[in-house]
Amino acid sequence: MAGQTVVTPGRPLTLPTSRRSLTFLDATWVGAFAPNHTLRGELMWGRDRVPVPSNLNAGSSSDLIRVKAKPMVGWHLQSTWNLGAEWQLFARTESFDPDLQRDGDAIQGWAIGARRWCTPSQTLTFSVEQFRGAFFAPRAEHSVWTLRYQLR
Repeated sequence: MAGQTVVTPGRPLTLPTSRRSLTFLDATWVGAFAPNHTLRGELMWGRDRVPVPSNLNAGSSSDLIRVKAKPMVGWHLQSTWNLGAEWQLFARTESFDPDLQRDGDAIQGWAIGARRWCTPSQTLTFSVEQFRGAFFAPRAEHSVWTLRYQLR
């Protein structure tokens, strides 16, 4: 069986060749519910290889079966409020299930944040994100706090 070899610390892992097919649908509604409010959503579904955690790098044939293309789905919905020309608030909810044939592997998340335009090409963003997945160990929830300066 042909495949792709991925070099990982410790030993290489060969992933079997598989048919990958993803479809994306996205929409943006500017002026949703108020002139300064925007809703944006994205939906993805299809088949792809399940991400390989580092503990599967044993390279046995039973591990290779677990990385075949599986049906998956993911989505997010973001709501944004413009508070004048310089400030923006946003909230997002999201989900990703990398294997619809297996229970308990979906990841859910939410985020809130604020963005300030320092100049038309520079922004400063602060956000808090929370992710939940039953397979995260040793905790089921993880928080990410981000302070980002962006220059375009």
